Amino acid sequence: MKNDAVRLCPSHGIYPPLPGESKDAEGRYVINAWDSYFARSLGLKETSPQGRPDSDISDSAGTLIVWEHNNNAGECQNGQDGGDTERPKEVEGHWSADHNGGFNTLWCDGHVKWMKFPMLRRRMFTIQQD
Repeated sequence: MKNDAVRLCPSHGIYPPLPGESKDAEGRYVINAWDSYFARSLGLKETSPQGRPDSDISDSAGTLIVWEHNNNAGECQNGQDGGDTERPKEVEGHWSADHNGGFNTLWCDGHVKWMKFPMLRRRMFTIQQD
């Protein structure tokens, strides 16, 4: 990526520094990095669509690839370590609520959707079929 500023929400308005960030950031977009490391305690296999061929994603309209985030990382697994077999863990202050109490999401088929945390399900983060 030539310009890391594409990870900034244009309507957030407050932009902490990007190069070598030294503090938590808000208004970021992050890529899905969920993997089976955290899910194994729940008996689940979870694999992010990141870097996978389109043919590996059986439900591209139901699989998250990018979402708004209150952290300065470029990718995210938070919420995977915890929760239950149906829902990710609600990490305090982690999931963005900057847009009318919710956040924007980008799905593997290219559509964008506004969501609130209670709408999220673990199956949305993995390429594995239910």
